[in-house]
Amino acid sequence: MVLKRVTSSLKLSWSIYDSWAELLVGTRFLLDVIESQVCDKIEKVNLLRLVIISSSQMTETMLFTQMQKFIDAQSDIVRNLFKYDMSKRISFSEAGEKWPKILTGKNLDFSSEPMQSMKSLSKHRNAAIHHSAKYPPIGIGESAFYTAVDSSKYIYDHFNGDSWDSSEYKKFVDDNKPKSQILLCKALSE
Repeated sequence: MVLKRVTSSLKLSWSIYDSWAELLVGTRFLLDVIESQVCDKIEKVNLLRLVIISSSQMTETMLFTQMQKFIDAQSDIVRNLFKYDMSKRISFSEAGEKWPKILTGKNLDFSSEPMQSMKSLSKHRNAAIHHSAKYPPIGIGESAFYTAVDSSKYIYDHFNGDSWDSSEYKKFVDDNKPKSQILLCKALSE
């Protein structure tokens, strides 16, 4: 008996599912676990540290992703300067102050919200990573997450002309919304 060869293929794809979307979904999951009654206070504090770190990373990822899209369209001189800065491991703050102006002709405004809260989030992230004895204030997880989402929207709009609402990122946020709409500085009363 001769067997007939059968082939098939299955293609799964998302319109966009990059590292920013993965951080969004993972952070929402961590916040839901913290809110549940399945972990003790010590576990919640440690999960909150992860929320702070991943929330900060979301905004950094959005900035570097949007900058890279612009860098790819630039001259060799600009691309090489950017590569040089990246090889020096330029910080989020340095990159955010330098490169948006070079690429778009205008600065990100770190003196007003949501970027003011993003700077606060970055400080809490550094404390969570570098100072294991420092615990983030209980109850700031949703505000940190909201700050990350709102800062990411701001950065996206800066580079894409106020088009967040038609972006593919919006559907991920709609499915994984922050439960708070209070930015971090206000939550901490800074």
